[in-house]
Amino acid sequence: MIIDNITMPDLPWSNEFKQSPHAVTKEYASNGALFIEVATKQAGLSVVLSDPDTWFSRAQLLALQQHQQTKNGSFQLTLGTGQQLSVMWDYEGAPIDATPLRAETDPDMSSIYLNVTLRFITV
Repeated sequence: MIIDNITMPDLPWSNEFKQSPHAVTKEYASNGALFIEVATKQAGLSVVLSDPDTWFSRAQLLALQQHQQTKNGSFQLTLGTGQQLSVMWDYEGAPIDATPLRAETDPDMSSIYLNVTLRFITV
């Protein structure tokens, strides 16, 4: 997987099939008739990459953290499948989440993290 120009271990798109590519609005007219409008989303799909078994080093996570702190616009995300998406970090929650393999008082750059989750939104 390549995030902008940073190569990382592949993570599956965990919510790829858990959202609709369509936006829907429903409204009732004064006579009680239902009007439904459906449009294909041009952007705004959630891209959550997550795998509890993929290991990341602290150095890799710090590189991603630096990227998400400095890159507040769009960039290219290339998934392990070769699929390319124009995305930005999803800042509504934590864009990056990870759990250390073991509690360390002074972790070094090779310390291992599991349960890595990366959150993006298509633009």
